[in-house]
Amino acid sequence: MTSPVPTTPARFFRVDCHHPTLFRESYIRCYQNHGFKVIRCFPHCCPHTKQRGCGASLSVALSIDSSIPRTRVFAFGRFEVVGDESIVPGETVPWQTFACDVRSAGKALATWIRGRADETTRPGGEIVFHFNENCVRGWHYGWQSSASAKKRRALHRFHVYSVHQTSELECVVVDAAASPPFSMSSYRRTRDAATNDHARSSSSERTTQELRPTSTMSQTQAQAHQLWLVVQMCSNIQLHNVAPQWASIEQQVLARCYARVGCDPGVQPLQHILPPAWTQAQAQHCATHGLTNIALAILLQWFDSAVVDSLHQFTRNHDQTIEHVATLHEAYNQAIELLHRWLTQMLPFEMTLNAFTESVEMPLREVTPHEAIGFDAFVQVLEHSFDGNLSGAEPPDTENTTNGLWIMDSICVQTLDRRWSVCSIIKYFTMGFALHLRLDEPNGKLYAKSKMTLFPATWTVFELNGQPNQLQVFPNGQSCRWGTSGVDYIGWRDPNHSFSILIYVWPELEAERAHHLRLRLTPDIQNISKMHLSLISERANLNVELDTLDVGERIHHWNEVPHELGAQMDATYICKGRPSCYII
Repeated sequence: MTSPVPTTPARFFRVDCHHPTLFRESYIRCYQNHGFKVIRCFPHCCPHTKQRGCGASLSVALSIDSSIPRTRVFAFGRFEVVGDESIVPGETVPWQTFACDVRSAGKALATWIRGRADETTRPGGEIVFHFNENCVRGWHYGWQSSASAKKRRALHRFHVYSVHQTSELECVVVDAAASPPFSMSSYRRTRDAATNDHARSSSSERTTQELRPTSTMSQTQAQAHQLWLVVQMCSNIQLHNVAPQWASIEQQVLARCYARVGCDPGVQPLQHILPPAWTQAQAQHCATHGLTNIALAILLQWFDSAVVDSLHQFTRNHDQTIEHVATLHEAYNQAIELLHRWLTQMLPFEMTLNAFTESVEMPLREVTPHEAIGFDAFVQVLEHSFDGNLSGAEPPDTENTTNGLWIMDSICVQTLDRRWSVCSIIKYFTMGFALHLRLDEPNGKLYAKSKMTLFPATWTVFELNGQPNQLQVFPNGQSCRWGTSGVDYIGWRDPNHSFSILIYVWPELEAERAHHLRLRLTPDIQNISKMHLSLISERANLNVELDTLDVGERIHHWNEVPHELGAQMDATYICKGRPSCYII
């Protein structure tokens, strides 16, 4: 059976949009969390936003023969390389060609985007389909680039196929529409060729709104700006800045950790995080600035259980908004208002937030508009929470001796680079202080989740197959995309039942260094309730365009460049609630 092929050409358009040109001649593709490769600002900015790489919805109008029932007409769109084999109108194809690879909440990286049929009656038998109306997830295009100049010069297009489903097994392509060919480059390469997004977009007046921050900010924008300044201040406190108070800081952090795991405050095996001699020597030669004391107090309160629990509750209450643009922006506004109110309450009575932030004023990066401050991070937090609720399933909890809540019983830090900030020390220590571990032996997976999670999220999953894999979220709930261009790892299990994991943290900017963590978890051969951890952290300058390399090539390049030691430590863990069982 065949279906009539229309003679009137299909056309793309955007609803309620007055831009003179719909598509651009070139686009930038950004690598994001969960394996997303999002084409930025597709088909054009309407207006520009930092959220999920910007972009807008797209509609297509097609002329369908009146003899075809409208309820049996569907439209599917995909990105493809110009010149690759495509489907032609009049061709009969299996229905599963489209149906088995359509994007949905559980298949966000699938090939085909299904258009929503417009129910409005239009003249001349025209039928309209709308694609990516919410655009929260962005326009993902999974095409694999490479270092080959020929492949990088390839042209691409967005191709829509309208099909008439003639049976449960077959359909006929009745019409097709393709965007004009466009070139595509990585965000890093394009950023090197121009100073910022505004400089790139100003060469073409067709689509992109200016990214320059406006001189007048709304209340939400002003509050977000103040939050950003406080975060910068708290993140930049160095250990030598607070050496006189470090002993007190350690005790506050340890008290919060033990309270979180439900241990008796009077029974704390750990008395220190760092060797006391390190900070005692520095304390004799420094005095802490008043602003630093305030920032330090704010930093410590963010690890308080009441604050963390409130953040978790807010996130769970709003993570469904990730699927709806309008409610997502409203949730962002509410989050800024809530955080700003908390921050104001954390300040000393005699200090106002305006006075504090004016003292630590820092310029924003020029490419960051005020209205986008923290929005990407907020979206990532909601995504991980939403994905955790969507999957719902807990990892298997068997009688394996690896499974349980493991609490740090001792720690010995041998080396720590002076560039480590107090925020980083506290964040990574609290992440590793108490860990839920689950081993799925049949499938070769190790699951981990920190008891001290900053945000609700799915479990961190380590594939123990000895192959390069991509890490999505850290055990404390923090997205692996925060301040990085991605995190890869290789994990395996040794014959002595130890777990070895090599983690590669790739920099977001070329000027920053890549980080490498070597983790080894070893069960105690004499006591099944005890486990040993060794960690080595290294840094290196890569000087390579990471976006052009696959994971194996990135790791190979790391192995070829010089490294420097950043940290080295050993720790012992005890499984909570499990009696010691010594093997003789």
